[in-house]
Amino acid sequence: MSGLMAFPSNSLGGLLLSCLLATGSASGCFSPNTQEGLRCSPSGACPEGQSCADDGTCYQVGNAPTIDAGVDAITYECSAQTLAGGQAGATTLDALDADSIYWSATGGTVVLRSPKVVGAVEVFHDSGVGKTPFSIATDATAVYWTENDALGRVMRKTKLSATADPALELAVDQAEPSHLVLDDTHVYWTNSAAGTVNRVAKAGGTPEELGAGQGKPTVLAIDETRLYWVNEDTGQIMRADKDGNGQQQLAGAQGSPSDIAISEDTVFWALNQDNEIRRVGKEGGAVTTLLSGQAGVSELTVGGGHLYWSTD
Repeated sequence: MSGLMAFPSNSLGGLLLSCLLATGSASGCFSPNTQEGLRCSPSGACPEGQSCADDGTCYQVGNAPTIDAGVDAITYECSAQTLAGGQAGATTLDALDADSIYWSATGGTVVLRSPKVVGAVEVFHDSGVGKTPFSIATDATAVYWTENDALGRVMRKTKLSATADPALELAVDQAEPSHLVLDDTHVYWTNSAAGTVNRVAKAGGTPEELGAGQGKPTVLAIDETRLYWVNEDTGQIMRADKDGNGQQQLAGAQGSPSDIAISEDTVFWALNQDNEIRRVGKEGGAVTTLLSGQAGVSELTVGGGHLYWSTD
């Protein structure tokens, strides 16, 4: 089974998605528009232009999900539109805002930008030889990224034209900085080689070490008050306040967790060696296996009360 998956994060009800149309072809899967989502009539009737799917819901023709028998998940299939071709070694989509998408290429030195609809690919920033952009995030005015090198950096650049504004070094000499997340005031990231979780003010300043002695921390998640991350080498799911206080292990002996996402009250993570997605409460408690048989899980994301992921 492959494709984009979805699972309710707090219930087992069905999830509705549709394919967003742009320039005449489908460009992605998003929440349904107001014309979809009605329950079929007892006789299976739907509004004009829609059909009754197996889940008893009306969809635009061609948008109905395929439900995997025996698994409380839905596989979504829709055609894709190429926004940028010739991107050898391109990573997964890293960040997007209202107008653009941002990504980097595996082993490359540049951060690239393209409109959400078809348009020219722009070199947003070239970090130079020996610098490898890795994790990218955006806010209303700027783009932030890590450079995943032995002497890596955490960078910030405003969203003006690629040549109009230089990039700002927020942190330097970082030991393989991995994933980053943002809140209103700070940038947070993990240094996987140094085993630390860190932050620095968005405007710049002295970086702070929030947690040391971690077993290869990689992917981060953030809510209003706390940070959550996985320790890949020690198999831990961790939590701490945004200032580094209150550090707590939520789950241990989890093999090599590879991704993390959070809902209002739950932490989810992927275990690719076991082809599983697991969860635990944000306050701790019993670890449960949400789904099995999910090979190559990545890009865990929570939205609208559901958990999304991709598979190999």
